[in-house]
Amino acid sequence: MIEHVLTALGLWLLVLLSGALAGLLIACRVKRENSPILTFGMITQVCFIVFSILIILLLFKGDFRLFGFKMNLNYTLQSLIVSLLLASIMNTLSYRLFRRVKYEPPFLHGNLLLLALVACILAPLGEEILFRGLLESYLLIHTSIEVSIITPSILFAIVHLTSYPKAPGRILILVIVYAFIMGLLTSYYRALSGSLLPAITAHSIFNTIGVTLVKITKSHEHKV
Repeated sequence: MIEHVLTALGLWLLVLLSGALAGLLIACRVKRENSPILTFGMITQVCFIVFSILIILLLFKGDFRLFGFKMNLNYTLQSLIVSLLLASIMNTLSYRLFRRVKYEPPFLHGNLLLLALVACILAPLGEEILFRGLLESYLLIHTSIEVSIITPSILFAIVHLTSYPKAPGRILILVIVYAFIMGLLTSYYRALSGSLLPAITAHSIFNTIGVTLVKITKSHEHKV
């Protein structure tokens, strides 16, 4: 089993680093006023999608259904409802606990439409295809369901720390907890449904509610 876990991690790391490198190279060429951070995020997520699909095509004979590329509307509707409730509760608690902490992640300062595109559409697609599509699907085939759910969730939480440079310790703890819970939820629905659609839906709901709440909160603070 360890051999399969290492193989899965190798494939995941290959896509992660390749996507991040491509995003960094392109973002460095973008002028500051054109939101280089969001450009980096946009290119990186697109690369996650493309590189993950290429690996499935080249190494796994294009068996996309095995990697979650199929519909499951029943579990998608369920994940929509659960993620709406859970994300609303978690964001409300986070706001009450950390509203006095003066910190804004750099991606919030970019173009609003580009932020919505990256956070609510591209990130759910790119990250779920990488974490729950490529990584989790491989682990589901070759290891146990527990390993398949927990491993992507841990990595998902750790990777999200990179989006919050210079954040206070309590914010980093919040990011870890928030991303890990979201990772568990999306990994669970991927394993349960056999489809990526419930995971992508839940991810999009979490990001949309989170970004909206932060934007509204910061806008109110600036007016005050």
